[in-house]
Amino acid sequence: MKEKLQEYALIAEIISGIAIVISLVFVGIQIQQGTEETAINTSAIRTSAYQDLTGQMLDIYSGITTSPQLAELFYKAHCGQALSPVEEVQMRTYGIQTIRHGDMAYQMYEQGLINQDQLGNANAILLANLTQTQYFHGIWNGLRVTANPAFVAYIDEMVESVTPNGPTPSPWCSSR
Repeated sequence: MKEKLQEYALIAEIISGIAIVISLVFVGIQIQQGTEETAINTSAIRTSAYQDLTGQMLDIYSGITTSPQLAELFYKAHCGQALSPVEEVQMRTYGIQTIRHGDMAYQMYEQGLINQDQLGNANAILLANLTQTQYFHGIWNGLRVTANPAFVAYIDEMVESVTPNGPTPSPWCSSR
């Protein structure tokens, strides 16, 4: 009888060991699935963040492309023509929008939500403004003190690499 109990105990131990191995395999599969889901969610978050950023860029441009008055104002600022006080407010607001948009894009880049190419695309508006007109340098110089210092250094480096001798004339100014 004692031998039978030892036999049953041995069988129970073997079954217990097999159950542990099976449960570890199951836990491994669950971890793998969780990792895959996390990767998919991270990718979706990054895609959504860049879509939002792109939507903001399009909003910034849409005013200029849909309003002849804003297009004229943009032309005047880029070509160094005098602006009325109201136009100054409009252009300053536009400049602030592009700078804040760029600053937000840089923050997203720092957090790993967008890559370096996407960061460059998101800052194309700001870079074009800063490399093609002196007007936007005044806005930039006024806001740079409140922006992320790493963003300021990034934009300054980008501007310097594109136009080492200062802003170049806007390509639109020679067409009139």
